[in-house]
Amino acid sequence: MASISQLPTPVDLDLSVATSLSNATLRQRIAEYGDCLEAPEPDEWFPNEPTSEEARTAYEQTARELCADCPVIAECLERALRLEAVPYVVPHGIFGGTAPWTRRAINRNRRRRAYAGAMEVSA
Repeated sequence: MASISQLPTPVDLDLSVATSLSNATLRQRIAEYGDCLEAPEPDEWFPNEPTSEEARTAYEQTARELCADCPVIAECLERALRLEAVPYVVPHGIFGGTAPWTRRAINRNRRRRAYAGAMEVSA
């Protein structure tokens, strides 16, 4: 098992290309190249939500390990972020090497940046 510090994090991912792709293109790329599609244990991507800090760390480690070598990790993360940005969509499972709470934080930061940008334009 690799050290968690050696595995990619959402900050390490370059989402610049993925953010410019359409939803259909993201879906197509993931369907064609996603490592999870041929996984012998697909349930690994949908573990139970952790109830302790230790379990949360283990969940994040698992997420990063499962997706570490996937060629479409950035596309997968971007697709999950878009889907989970919709009100009332509850994030669950591992997508793009991230845990649900990580994606919620990324979406929250995106909304804050968008709001700040809109405020600058209107000022």
